[in-house]
Amino acid sequence: MRNKKHTFFGVIIICITTIMIYFYYEYLNDYPSTDDAYVMAKIINVAPKVGGYISSIYVHNNQLVHKGQLLFTIDPIDYDFKLDEATQNYEGYVSQVEVLKQQIEVQNKTIEKDQYEYKLAKEVSERYKQLLNSDTISKQAYDNAFTNMNKAKSALDIDIKRKQQYRSGLDVMVAKMKSSRATLNNAKAVVKYTSYYSSIDGYITNLNSINSGELIAQGQQIFGIVANNDWWIDANFKETQLNRITKGQTVKIKLDMYEHEYTGVVDSISYASGSTFSLLPSQNSTGNWVKITQRFSVRVSLNNDEHFPLRVGASADVKINTKSKN
Repeated sequence: MRNKKHTFFGVIIICITTIMIYFYYEYLNDYPSTDDAYVMAKIINVAPKVGGYISSIYVHNNQLVHKGQLLFTIDPIDYDFKLDEATQNYEGYVSQVEVLKQQIEVQNKTIEKDQYEYKLAKEVSERYKQLLNSDTISKQAYDNAFTNMNKAKSALDIDIKRKQQYRSGLDVMVAKMKSSRATLNNAKAVVKYTSYYSSIDGYITNLNSINSGELIAQGQQIFGIVANNDWWIDANFKETQLNRITKGQTVKIKLDMYEHEYTGVVDSISYASGSTFSLLPSQNSTGNWVKITQRFSVRVSLNNDEHFPLRVGASADVKINTKSKN
């Protein structure tokens, strides 16, 4: 009797244990979790478009800045000089273009006068030729009329060629004016680049090694800005956990630094494993291969909390509710 009782209780314990294990694995499938997760955000690397000596820095490390806020300035004296030079060159070409246009207008009037005089001289010459044929005038009179016609024609040809020269000169000068205008616009832009404004709302970070009066190069990264309105978690799940994870599912998040729970939403699932982009991919064909479970990044979007502010790189524990609506 005692052995039967022990057997009965043993069977009960085994059944209970089996049921608990079943529900435990079902829970793991319904609520996959990982501690291989980190807080991420958009980070703007601040680098000037022009080099020079820093004139002033208007922000400090970890300061909240807003889009359009002035962050620092570079001494513009060298660029102001180039702007003045470009302005003078452009204005000089503009003046020359105007002079050539006026010369062409004057030449057009001169050509009109030459055309009228040539037409008149040609009519006189033709009339004198008819009179010469009828012996009404002398050969000398006709020769003088014919000479006057040729002089008028020569004057007209000369003035037309002169206009063509002015026109060619104008085309060249207009091309130079356009080129100088492009140079002037570039010089204006460069002067504007000496003042750097924030392109986003966010927090200044890594501003430790730059000071006023220091020489910086074009494109040199001097600090960063962490956007304060675009946060997410990169959670690396095992491939065996992805079966039920889909976009839109609710996510519970805890950071190691706070006793606080955030709520997020699955935004996307990576189409490549983390090892895909490594220098030594896990695939090989030597026959010495050991299968390793791969991890895929699941992006979880969430909102910042002013009482528990998110910080880039912070470790997180992530749990996804695969039963939630998606």
